[in-house]
Amino acid sequence: MSELFDEKIIDALADKLGDWKSDEKLAGLYNWPIEKTLQAMPAGFEYLEDKVNSAVNKNTFEKTLCLRREIAAIEVLSFPLSRWIVENWGGIAGKNEASLKACIDKAESGDFDFNRIASWSKHMAFKHPDLYAIYDARVVYSLNWLLFKAGAQKYFPAPSGRNSVMELLDYRILLFIKHHTVDGVKQQLKDDIDAREIAGTKSYLSNKLKQKLFIELKDAFDEYNKLLARLAEKLYPKEAMSLSRTKVEMMLFSVIPPQISHRHK
Repeated sequence: MSELFDEKIIDALADKLGDWKSDEKLAGLYNWPIEKTLQAMPAGFEYLEDKVNSAVNKNTFEKTLCLRREIAAIEVLSFPLSRWIVENWGGIAGKNEASLKACIDKAESGDFDFNRIASWSKHMAFKHPDLYAIYDARVVYSLNWLLFKAGAQKYFPAPSGRNSVMELLDYRILLFIKHHTVDGVKQQLKDDIDAREIAGTKSYLSNKLKQKLFIELKDAFDEYNKLLARLAEKLYPKEAMSLSRTKVEMMLFSVIPPQISHRHK
């Protein structure tokens, strides 16, 4: 059990997510594109496209579960396939090949450097679904909002995202206000503005505040997977962790952000 989140917090999150946990509801909500990416499979893995397309149900949710199950069953995940997961399926623009391989190898060795976590966590989640889930900006945005509503004291640091709506609806200022007195808020805002002017940074929260509210970068991935495991056990007690944790991740990715935008009113 994660020491950061007590049973009350876990129950509150599970209760909210329970509204969307059924495969039927997830199938209607999860819409991450998959068809075109399947056509770009690296050499030697073209058979995966046929496997996925032959899934009993043709919706994107079922196809994605099939894809992740098939890839997890591959004994040795070659770098070309890992790169396909990150760049083609994951939609993260290709950068230096050697750099991507290095960060994946580093994660495989157990060194979960927060740098490029949205990339290497995709590899880890596909290869080891019984242990890990994808850690990206959209999932963390959703999870942090649920934690905020549940009264949590700690939150997950977010990797940089590409969603302009999430950037606009930056809930971190609410975390800021919730955990400080009015005078404390004024002082922290003043300190933050002064620090930005001196450093020329675009940060909207001071490092001091971030340290109080957010889990340390070095611990974020471990704590994230512990929390998702607890939620998976609550929501899908009869399913294997390799499937249930993946469903929780997909649920957070596909369901919560649209709900959050209405709750900022």
